[in-house]
Amino acid sequence: MIIALEGGICGGKTSLAKELTKYSYLMVPEYMDFITPAEQQQLDNLHNAGENALGLLLKIEKRRKDTYLNKSSNIVLDRSFLTLFAYEYAMNGDDCSRFLADKEIMSQVIQPDLVVYLDVNGDTRRQRCYDRGDFDMPEFYLDEKFNNKNKDFFLTKTNFQTLFLNTDNLNAQEMAKQISKIDTATTAHLHNFFYNQKLSR
Repeated sequence: MIIALEGGICGGKTSLAKELTKYSYLMVPEYMDFITPAEQQQLDNLHNAGENALGLLLKIEKRRKDTYLNKSSNIVLDRSFLTLFAYEYAMNGDDCSRFLADKEIMSQVIQPDLVVYLDVNGDTRRQRCYDRGDFDMPEFYLDEKFNNKNKDFFLTKTNFQTLFLNTDNLNAQEMAKQISKIDTATTAHLHNFFYNQKLSR
């Protein structure tokens, strides 16, 4: 089972990924952990010039796949390649459908069996960023329009099975416990569990 954790910043992805390692999941760090100093400079240059960096980022995604795929039967991705397309959609309106339909590109990335999208309201997101000391976070990462557009990509632009969770009142430990049952639980069961958790708080 390959699970991809997606969503805007401070939604709880890394915390949940770490908790899932307690249930025999191998955690794959997000793509920025794989970038070399030279690639970071190249990425900065592309961004400063307003040019598309998807080609470079997909190259880094391939490195993630080559490093981690087949090392475990259960993998949790702290973001997947879909993050790259969702951000492009949120920033520029490009849904990257041509890449999703490109078999060669898709063969170079880790494709999840399930996407878990962790959502959070704007005030909670901003407070969590401040609490962890991210005072220099670019403002657009906190912008509600950007985050709504990012979520819309997963709602309307991909065919990957996706579970949407609002994490305002959910902790990583309980989420991991339930998600770890994915082999025997349907996503409908998970939706019902987390919905009932929300109502009980």
